Amino acid sequence: MNRMVHVDIQEIVKEENVTHDWRLLMVLEGQIKVAIFQTDYKLVKDNFIILNPNERFSISATVPALILAVTINATHLTTILPDTSKQRFWNLPMSSPNQTSNNLAACRRLLHRMMITSLSEDVDEATVAATGLALMGHLRAHYLWHEESKSIFDHDQLVNTVITKLETEYAEDISLRLVADEMHVSYNYLSKKFKEQTHLNFNRYLNAIRLRHVELDLKYTDKSITQIGIDNGFLQPRTMARNFQDRYGMSPQKFRHTLAANLPAIDSTRQVITLSREEALVRLAGQLAEEDLASIQPVTSQQKRLDVQTAQVLAHKTATYTVNVGDVLNLNNQECVTQLNQLTEEMPIAYIRVFGVSKVRTDPIFSTVVTSEKNLMSAFYAILAVRAQPIIRLSVEMVLHCSPEDLIARFEAIAQMFGKSVVRRWIIEFEYDCLVSDNEDSQTVISYFLQSNNWQRIGVHVTEKNFHHTEKDKKMNLGNRFVYLSCDYLWIEVNI
Repeated sequence: MNRMVHVDIQEIVKEENVTHDWRLLMVLEGQIKVAIFQTDYKLVKDNFIILNPNERFSISATVPALILAVTINATHLTTILPDTSKQRFWNLPMSSPNQTSNNLAACRRLLHRMMITSLSEDVDEATVAATGLALMGHLRAHYLWHEESKSIFDHDQLVNTVITKLETEYAEDISLRLVADEMHVSYNYLSKKFKEQTHLNFNRYLNAIRLRHVELDLKYTDKSITQIGIDNGFLQPRTMARNFQDRYGMSPQKFRHTLAANLPAIDSTRQVITLSREEALVRLAGQLAEEDLASIQPVTSQQKRLDVQTAQVLAHKTATYTVNVGDVLNLNNQECVTQLNQLTEEMPIAYIRVFGVSKVRTDPIFSTVVTSEKNLMSAFYAILAVRAQPIIRLSVEMVLHCSPEDLIARFEAIAQMFGKSVVRRWIIEFEYDCLVSDNEDSQTVISYFLQSNNWQRIGVHVTEKNFHHTEKDKKMNLGNRFVYLSCDYLWIEVNI
C-alpha cells in the first residue's frame, strides 16, 4: 500500500493475520468477534477496534458483516511523526480508562468523514490522509496504552514531571543526576521525593518502564533480542537479560519461545470481500444522511457572465470565516488543533491563515526540502482535516529570512506532497509591501508564483499605512491569479 491512508468497505466472514500497519475496523452492519492474541472482543454496529502494528488478530462473523476498514501505513506515518513508532493504542477504546462518550463520538465522526470522502466520485486523497492524521492525533491524545492503570496524577507536580520524562525518554541515556540538574533541584532531594511517592528508586522505576517496552517488542516484533535491548535503553544485552529474568522469571528468549508455542498456526483461509464504490453505496444507502449523499455527488460548476452596469444583489451567501493561527508550526500543537476542531463545529471555517513557512527548523546537514517536508506535512494536513483551505501569507521579512531558492524549494516540496489538484485551491497572500518592494529576492519569489503551474490563487493584503504612503506605489500585474484583496479585517473577493 503506497498511500498513507487506505479506506475500504468490506464484507467479512473470516480473517486471520498479523497486521504491519495501524488498522481501525468499525462495524456498519451485523456483528463480529475479534481475537487479538488471547483476548476476545465482541463488536456490534458503530463499535470500532484498533489493531496496532505487528499484532496478531482473527476476525469471525456468523453471518457476513459490513465493516469500515481504515489502514494507516506505519512506514509513512513514522516518517511524519517519528515518535509514533513505539506507541500502541488500546485495542478497544471503550475499555480505556480515559474514554468518554465525547471522545468516542469524535472518533466515530472522523471515521465517518473518511468513509464519506473515500466514496466520493472524485476522491480527494489529501483530505482522506488529513482526516487520518487528525484521527491519529485524537487517538494519541486519549487512547495511548499503558500497562499500569494507576494515574500518575496521584503524585505531586515534581514527581509527575519526572515520570512523564521517563515515559517518553526511557530509551535515552538518562539518569537521576541529569534530571535533577535539568529541573534545578538537588540530587538528594529528588531521589528522596521520588522514592517516597513511587515506592521505587529512580533506576528501578526506569527499568520497569524499559522492561514493559521490551515485553511488547518480544510479543509484537521479530527484532533480535540485542536490537530490542538497544531500542529500549539497555545498551548491554547482559543487563537486559538479568533485569528481564528478575521480573518475568525467564530469559527473553524463553519468553518469546513460550509465547510462540502457545499460539496456533495462522489459518490462511480468508473470507473477505472488498466492495466497489457502487456496491458500497448500494449497501449503505439506507444509512447515509442527506448531507452525506449530497457531498458524495459530483459538483457541477456553471460559468456565468456578469454585467456590472445592471448587476443586482440576488441573495446573500452563507457567511464563512477565516481563522489566523500565526506561525505554521502552531498547527503541530495538539491544543491548537483541538481548538480548530471546536471552531469548525460552531461556525463554517473556509480558510485558515498561516504566516509563512520560513520558520521551519532545518538541519544544515540535510536538504531543506526533506526537513521542511516532515514539519510542514502534518501542519497543513491539520488544515485539510477540518475541511478548510490554507492561506499562506508572505511578507518582505519572511522572504529575507531565507534565500529565495530555499523558500521556493519548500513550496515545491509542499506541492509535491499534496499534489497540484490540491494546492491549486490554496491561496498565497502577499503583503502589499512585498509586492511593491524593489528587493531582488522578493521579486524572484513573486515571479515564481506568477509562473508556477502549481499555485493558481494569489491574494494581496494591504493596511491603512499603505493607503497613506503612496509614493512607493507601482503597478503589479497579477493576471487572472488574483482572487481577493484583504484590508486588515476587510475582505474583498474577486471571483474569476
